Amino acid sequence: MKKFIYTFFVALILLVSGLNSISLAQSNGNSDPIPSMATGELVINEFMADNEVTILDPDGENEDWIELFNNGNAPINLSGYYMSDKLDEPNKWAFPDITIESHGYLIIWADEDVDQTGVHADFKLSKSGEAIILSDASLNMLDQIEFGAQSTDTTYGRFANGTGDFIQMLPTFNAENLNQLVGIQNIATQLACYPNPFINDVYFVSDGSKNFSQALVYNSPGQLVYSENLQEGTNRIELNNLEKGVYFLRLQTNDGAILTQQIVKQ
Repeated sequence: MKKFIYTFFVALILLVSGLNSISLAQSNGNSDPIPSMATGELVINEFMADNEVTILDPDGENEDWIELFNNGNAPINLSGYYMSDKLDEPNKWAFPDITIESHGYLIIWADEDVDQTGVHADFKLSKSGEAIILSDASLNMLDQIEFGAQSTDTTYGRFANGTGDFIQMLPTFNAENLNQLVGIQNIATQLACYPNPFINDVYFVSDGSKNFSQALVYNSPGQLVYSENLQEGTNRIELNNLEKGVYFLRLQTNDGAILTQQIVKQ
């Protein structure tokens, strides 16, 4: 009798477990398990909350932007994922059906212009500081950054690219965050460039009247667009061939110091 009762309860437990499994499979629409993304594969990589002249969106407007990076070895379809600037409303904006490739980048324009060309979120970033939250389709938080007041035409980005901490940096739009353009906090006290904005020529002087040996100019995505080895005493470069926009002048002194300053071509 005891053996019969034991067998009966075991059969009952197996039956209930089977029914629950069928129910879960039907609710997912698929009997296969839903794969979950490993922590850190999809990250907020860089953002600009006060884009005055750095880059234009596809409609020719200077808008705030957020860059995502896929650290993983496989593409990720973002359909149904969410992004928000409100910690208490993580599902504020849902991604369209778009895929970010393995080790690829995706730019989201934070401008509320959801009908424009490209990927545009239904919120803007505040240059006085707020948050950015990235969540998957089940509202599991994948990444977030809370930030304070932002400087015009500079960004906060991860260094090392895709994995490091957020630091203030020179923008590398839709490209790898590079260490050669990182670290602008103290440049104002080390290097002065004038006129700035400029039209053709840029003059420069440093604290202590250092002599410069080399001048490099990078555009916003971090590409080298000008290079010149300087003769001793030179404090001017001609940049009349550059298009209008934001650039970053990197000067090396004779004693090996590196000074960097943001300049704007009118």
